[in-house]
Amino acid sequence: MMVGLFIACCAVCASKPAVLRPLRGCTPNPILSDGFGHMFNLDLADLRSMPDRITFPGKSFEWFGVLSDHFTGYILGLFPLETKESPEVALFVTMLFGSFGFPLFLINDNGTEFLGALAVAMKRLCGNKCRTICTRPRNPKANGAAESNVKWSKAGLIRAIQSRLPGD
Repeated sequence: MMVGLFIACCAVCASKPAVLRPLRGCTPNPILSDGFGHMFNLDLADLRSMPDRITFPGKSFEWFGVLSDHFTGYILGLFPLETKESPEVALFVTMLFGSFGFPLFLINDNGTEFLGALAVAMKRLCGNKCRTICTRPRNPKANGAAESNVKWSKAGLIRAIQSRLPGD
């Protein structure tokens, strides 16, 4: 109210036309969610650079997946993966969807591991009810929620592994 009154009384402001500039860095089409279970984010994290990998007899896990709800940011599941191949990712994601139900939209970063067997399994299990939204890879502007959940999960996993090391 006071700003409008000031602009109306200011001679300099009245002589210059208002110029609306586009905002930099804003998403032209934001991804909106209506509630829990409407949209899930899916991304993978690389564990190959970690000094202490997660190993079990006969298996070495070099990747882990993070599935989170887009609306609440709640991490629904972390799943270890030996490889980044599509059938292995599809197996774990469909198991998690069995617990939480299929979302209307699944947001991923357009990786090949999300396009092959996962798309076929989702089509077979839920038909056309679940659509995938592909964003640019490793781009926090496009899929910041998934990227930050991967970062937090990886940091927590590293802390948990380091706290279990002998000699600490």
